[in-house]
Amino acid sequence: MQPVVTPAEMGEADRETISSGTPEAVLVERAGSAVARHALRMLGGTYGRRVVVVCGRGNNGADGGVAARHLRRRGIGVDELALVDGVGEPALRRALARADLAIDAMFGTGFRGALEGDAAADRAPRRRTPPRLVAPQPPPRARPRAPGDLHPGPSSGGICVLA
Repeated sequence: MQPVVTPAEMGEADRETISSGTPEAVLVERAGSAVARHALRMLGGTYGRRVVVVCGRGNNGADGGVAARHLRRRGIGVDELALVDGVGEPALRRALARADLAIDAMFGTGFRGALEGDAAADRAPRRRTPPRLVAPQPPPRARPRAPGDLHPGPSSGGICVLA
């Protein structure tokens, strides 16, 4: 797969959009709403559905929080887990075991280094759990071509959304 933009190019695009008058909060709301819409499509309905959203710091985590809010409003049971508060592997495993879908809003395009702590634990059990929706920014080498496009998630069996 070829990246459409690099993390630096995406950061520049965000800065230009914000400097041209679109508030950052609007970008976060748009991204989270797009993720929620795709999650609803993947779920195929709302009755009795459960979703787990794992949120990191920064805008990617904020996007996940917005997606969780929109899904709750549609009647979906949502477990929203914040890495900053500490998730704990037992709580994560319980949430994933009863989830129909998982949304990974831990890290965005600016992530560097290796996953550690709760973030690393989040990745391990996922291979035996529901399909996942990577929200909203896929890793640089797995980038969709346009906002709202879907792309197979890297080794996840899920999808990525560029919002």
